[in-house]
Amino acid sequence: MPEEITVWAVDLVREPKKDRQGTLSLDPEYLVFEPRAAGSGAVRIPLGSIRRIRRLRGSPVMLVLHGRGGARLQTAFYFVQPPPLEPVVGHGERPTPFSFARASKRRARRQNVGYLGFSNRDKRGTIDEWVRAVNDAISGRGQDPA
Repeated sequence: MPEEITVWAVDLVREPKKDRQGTLSLDPEYLVFEPRAAGSGAVRIPLGSIRRIRRLRGSPVMLVLHGRGGARLQTAFYFVQPPPLEPVVGHGERPTPFSFARASKRRARRQNVGYLGFSNRDKRGTIDEWVRAVNDAISGRGQDPA
């Protein structure tokens, strides 16, 4: 089993999408995310509820597709601090008569993709190890990992 690691979890189904820093660990029955912030409960994903787990190519992100009570959930675990989900307002931008804030959003998206791609170089092996370990734990329980 891989060692505990610091990650940022983002629930991709619920709004608003906010990242939470914490520790990711794997035990024989659950994939466990323990948030660093006080007052937040641990997220325990039963291995039997995981439908698919994979590393998003070109980024330091592990995506877990799982279900709870008939609902389909998606949780992304960032192995580096994620960039802001929304462009930072007024961050070095001067409005022009034709800008309409579109260029700023595109620029922010392009910078975020570049940051994640660069960060992926250092984390690729670690994320692949986590994906393998979770798939092995799932198949060890007699479940279909894909």
